[in-house]
Amino acid sequence: MKIKGLLFGLFACAALAACTNDDIVENNGKGEQEKVKANLTLVIGAATNSSRAADNEAGDAIDPGTGGESGVTDAVVLLHKEDKEFAFFLTSEQLNQQGSGSSITYEPQLTVAESGNYGVIVILNPCQEIKTAINSFIGNGTLPSGKESMYDYITSYEVKATTGDNPTSVIATDNKFMMVNKVAVAANVVSNQAGTPSTTSVDVERVVSKITYMPTQDNNLYKVEDVTAKYTVTTASGWRVEDNIATYMTGMACGTLNGKNIYEHKGVYYEENGTYSGSAEHKGETLYKKMTGVDQEQIKWETTQTTGSRNWYVKLDKVALVNLSNSVYAVRHLATESNWDPSFFGTLSSSNYLMDPNTVAKNNGGTEYADYFYNVANAVKQVQVTNISDEETDAFKSYFKGLPTVADEDKVGTTLAYCFENIVKKANQNGNYVTGVIFRGQICNEDGTSYNNNVYKYKGKYYLSLAEAAANNGKSVTEVEADTDNLITYESGHCYYCSKDIFHHEGSGTMERAIMRNNAYVLKVTGFKTIGSAEIVFPTDDEQGEDTDKNFYLKLTSTILPWQVRFNNIEF
Repeated sequence: MKIKGLLFGLFACAALAACTNDDIVENNGKGEQEKVKANLTLVIGAATNSSRAADNEAGDAIDPGTGGESGVTDAVVLLHKEDKEFAFFLTSEQLNQQGSGSSITYEPQLTVAESGNYGVIVILNPCQEIKTAINSFIGNGTLPSGKESMYDYITSYEVKATTGDNPTSVIATDNKFMMVNKVAVAANVVSNQAGTPSTTSVDVERVVSKITYMPTQDNNLYKVEDVTAKYTVTTASGWRVEDNIATYMTGMACGTLNGKNIYEHKGVYYEENGTYSGSAEHKGETLYKKMTGVDQEQIKWETTQTTGSRNWYVKLDKVALVNLSNSVYAVRHLATESNWDPSFFGTLSSSNYLMDPNTVAKNNGGTEYADYFYNVANAVKQVQVTNISDEETDAFKSYFKGLPTVADEDKVGTTLAYCFENIVKKANQNGNYVTGVIFRGQICNEDGTSYNNNVYKYKGKYYLSLAEAAANNGKSVTEVEADTDNLITYESGHCYYCSKDIFHHEGSGTMERAIMRNNAYVLKVTGFKTIGSAEIVFPTDDEQGEDTDKNFYLKLTSTILPWQVRFNNIEF
């Protein structure tokens, strides 16, 4: 199977927040507090796309995302330098929205009580824990337990997946997609004039990733041509005499049972019984008599062989994503394979990695997969797959969802799931650790309707019944059933296609099979070379002097980067 990837990331625009007259910030580093005005302007607008070729950082296309993926309801800003920090929280009312549609901007103002060079962290739509911590710090200077600063808290913060149908909902629901600046940003806050604030630009990106499906065939129906050998059962002709009436039979199927010849005609079995002694014209031809108590599965049919091909059809109907990461850092953590000692913020080169909270454990070959993922691949494999809709277990239904037949978005298709970063060193990018996909298919007629029975693969060929498999191989049904090394049963005609090859950047020496924030992975099934497996087989500072106005003014222009789109063309 082959999957080629093209990832999409997100560029959108974002804004920063400001304190209100009721916000409290630290003043002059003396531990005193005073109320100040907020004068930080946020501008949210669209960014342009890079035209360079896809790599670890840039995808092959961009997509602005839906309105719900780009909306902003509140924001947090942290200015930090040495032992001084100022935090700001902006509500939806304080965002000061300007414009409409794709031209929306937000223009709040932020006032800083002390000039200097600050590092800037911007979080749009922060999760509730971060909001609570920031507001506690603003209110009384309280730091989260065990943290030396708010910078320490934010850069080490881990978002955890929740239980239920939407594990990433804590940072990925409509108009509440958490976004954080991509690279480290410095702001030199020197302006003492509210009308001419210092200006700093900040690009933010969504913390989550998403995986989508783009249909390529009507109703997800694919043709699979199977080169096959055609076996034709040998036939004979002869007579039977019943109630003094002689009947000539043609097209009698020839076989053997326990070493003796046996013949079938219209569902009745016969054995040889001498020669016909009737009319001179037919005298000497074979005479047959009816048999009873025949074990049909023991019959070996005599056949002749011709070569040819047969078209089978597979309709994809279910999909499960596996090994979805259960946590993500709020901000980028970058490291090299030499020591895995992370730095914060920044872009990827060809030699470094992003890290998730479980990267080190996965790098070390850890096997506590449920500590790293939900929808663990091994657990998905073990679910009962009766494949009959009214008999599917709750466990099966929790993993496998209906596969979309139409695309919600022209460029990226329909979202299957939002997910967190999943990153492991190149040597461990195998089915145990990487995020993968399982499609369920229905072997069916050309019009997509089910055969409503099992399908069998025997010695590399496909059959609609065991009797057909037996006849085409000169064996009895019993012998075929006993030949488990060569027999595969597709219960109710269902098959599975599994792939660990959701590529972030195919050929990369680091981030080849990875899930990275701000990227959307589009899965396209382009075709099949064969019918899938019968069961799930997952093939791994200077201060400014005090003037009359003691406040300093900073204007932050924040841009939300669009999704980087990476298309994964899959052929099984």
